[in-house]
Amino acid sequence: MKKLMFFLAVILFAAQVDSQVLRLDKNQTYESYTGVAGDTAKSTTAKTFDIFVNKTGMYYYDVQASLDSAGDGTNFTCQLQGSNDETNFYNVGDAQTWYVSSTDTVLRFTNMTSVSTSATIAAATDYHAYDTSAGGSSIIADTVTIGARTITETLTEPSVGWRYLRLSLTGAGANAKCELELLSVAIRPKLFTF
Repeated sequence: MKKLMFFLAVILFAAQVDSQVLRLDKNQTYESYTGVAGDTAKSTTAKTFDIFVNKTGMYYYDVQASLDSAGDGTNFTCQLQGSNDETNFYNVGDAQTWYVSSTDTVLRFTNMTSVSTSATIAAATDYHAYDTSAGGSSIIADTVTIGARTITETLTEPSVGWRYLRLSLTGAGANAKCELELLSVAIRPKLFTF
């Protein structure tokens, strides 16, 4: 009976170790994991690699996975997911498809990017200018011309607050096979909330 209990405890411990590949300490912003022989995604069954982010606020992420093709060249769908309870995971952003070849690849999932947008506002006329000092509302000019101008705004991707991130690899066929060589994650806390 003692041997059976010990055996069950070892299995439970092994399952916990396998499900959490990376763990960041509270003040840690970068960690990496080097894959081992068991880190092979096969066929159409998803192979997942969990990251315990361990942050209390919103953050930006940069997750990179180095993959080695080991099967027959069947494609893989790679998806980053997030969870607050390590049970229910939700897709974060779009999935990436790796069209497997004999060349290894690095996939990157990140929201540490900036997008610049600009808009040009045409010249405008026929505005009335009012004098509102001392409670007045008299017109001081019938026509005001506003020249054309361009406004540029830099928008940063939204931050996330998931306690866990997960990389999921799923092959498109029965002979699909790839190996995780390296998984790295960088976390940058969001400094301000507007």
